[in-house]
Amino acid sequence: MAYALEKAFLQAGYRVKRYELRNILSRRWVEYAPRSILWSKSKLLIDVLVYTIWGSIAVGFRYRRADVVSICHGDILFGDIYVNHGLHKKMLFDSGRPIRMLLRNPLHVFLLIRESLRHRLGIHRRIVCFSEFEKMMFAEVYPSSIRKLRVIPNGVDVVRFNEKPEFRHQMWESLALPERSFSLMFVGHEFDRKGLSFVLDALVELPAHVRLIVVGGVDYMQRRYRKLACARGVDERVAFLGVRDDIECLLNVADAFVLPTSYEAWPLVGLEAMACGTPALMTPVGGIPEFLADGENGFFIKRDPKDIAEKVMKLMDDPELLQTMRSRARETALRYSWDKVAEQYLSLIQEVAEEKARRA
Repeated sequence: MAYALEKAFLQAGYRVKRYELRNILSRRWVEYAPRSILWSKSKLLIDVLVYTIWGSIAVGFRYRRADVVSICHGDILFGDIYVNHGLHKKMLFDSGRPIRMLLRNPLHVFLLIRESLRHRLGIHRRIVCFSEFEKMMFAEVYPSSIRKLRVIPNGVDVVRFNEKPEFRHQMWESLALPERSFSLMFVGHEFDRKGLSFVLDALVELPAHVRLIVVGGVDYMQRRYRKLACARGVDERVAFLGVRDDIECLLNVADAFVLPTSYEAWPLVGLEAMACGTPALMTPVGGIPEFLADGENGFFIKRDPKDIAEKVMKLMDDPELLQTMRSRARETALRYSWDKVAEQYLSLIQEVAEEKARRA
């Protein structure tokens, strides 16, 4: 998201400076992908701690000026505008097992403390939420911030993510999919929270020609879910592709995108799928109901294998419905192009700039 906004700002004639983890740590460290769960969690902890502490100090000293409007997206505890990608407190306590998560991963404790400090100390002038639902939830958790909240949806690159039949044919061959298969796609790194197990269980309920393509996830997580697919007897129908940089090609292969997630602020990949003309099947959480119209450009699903299988079968049994949903999915995505979203950010930036100038 940050890169897409940067591109839009530059095209609009603004000067933009980017600050990221590689400004502190070496590129080799930043791009290093640990192969064990211990190394992975250790690296994540180091990255978050270093970027939050050192990054906040460095950015604060460098850009605390009246003629600069700064935007932060996550770890940095500095910025005139904070883009909220989710409330950790809400996610943790809605999980149903907060104590277990806190004990298993001490990073959750740090993230809770950081989030509380961010909003209780009033660090930011404005806070962007992706949806009205997220804004309402934010106001409930941190009522002192209510006057700072603004709603600007996440955007999608409708040029990169587009309906391209040539991609479908190329990827179909490279993935060695059977000629008459019906392909589902799941994209995400947090397999547990995003509900991959429910999709695997749904596959058991579906005909043998239904295939599942899984994108994302570190090595140890993929190994764990490969074992789960094997235990369910569907391992030959699932392709674990890991992290890919050709997601727009893969989404063109899919007949439907499936994401039975338990919590999302605004899952951008859902809109990316729609931009490729792929109907989305997602749980009605967070900002999802603001762009997914049940029965029109996709379906709402439950975190329930039978419900997921039922919605997939509706698409399989009705080619005309599938084609209609494809067209409406693309139309929906066009309303959230980055050009349109950037215009809303530029208006907010102007508002903050005028406020800073008055108080200078």
